[in-house]
Amino acid sequence: MSEADSHYFIDRPLGLGGSNWPAANYPYGSTKDGQLAVHHGVDFAALYGTPLFAVAAGEIVVAGGDQEILYGLRENFYGILVVIQLDQTHNGQPVYALYGHLSQTMVEVGEHVEPGQLIGETGSSGASQGPHLHLEVRLGENDYAHTRNPQLWMKPFEGRGTIAVRVVNQDGQLIRDFPVMLSRAASPRSTYRNTWTYTDDHVNGDDVFGENAVFGDMPPGPYWVRGVVDGHEFAEAALVMPGRTTAIILELPVP
Repeated sequence: MSEADSHYFIDRPLGLGGSNWPAANYPYGSTKDGQLAVHHGVDFAALYGTPLFAVAAGEIVVAGGDQEILYGLRENFYGILVVIQLDQTHNGQPVYALYGHLSQTMVEVGEHVEPGQLIGETGSSGASQGPHLHLEVRLGENDYAHTRNPQLWMKPFEGRGTIAVRVVNQDGQLIRDFPVMLSRAASPRSTYRNTWTYTDDHVNGDDVFGENAVFGDMPPGPYWVRGVVDGHEFAEAALVMPGRTTAIILELPVP
């Protein structure tokens, strides 16, 4: 278990009418059990027309539809979208925040926005099955191939922290699409949360943490990160601290 430099650059995006907890059933890098495309961001449940706010100070570089310029997997993938290029950079690289599936935008390209400024409203435009917000973080380029897990960039709720997990085999290679469980140290056999490692290399691990799974907004304290292989359980300890990202490596005997 180790700590690396956290880079919590962005705030929460939703106003009243939405949940600022990312949906757990379709995390970054997953396919929702093969039902959907590999997820390049995180989703927030929200009513149609929920206000959306700038997550950080920056310049609006996209505001409108994606029927002509490709920002996602295909044309009209995000529908109506907004992209902010943050004023803040990371290791000299630009950082972008993308909002997808909006009903309308309230900003224009070239406009500078401040954190908390109204930029649009949620909708169900593009490749969407209902009203919600799709949020991405892109590093280096405003490009579908340059996404990172937003939960490593989003400030945790007050008093909470983040766990970045790197699940590897005994040769140090990343294990894809693998269920990972999290238990409180006081109840090691009781699963507190679960997630999956990233399905494939269509999404990127963080430049700092190199993770392939994340548990965000965790109450502080000791935990066990667990994986089961052929009926045998393997675990690593993780200590969550407020406002910090804890990085661990879970090694499993998987070919």
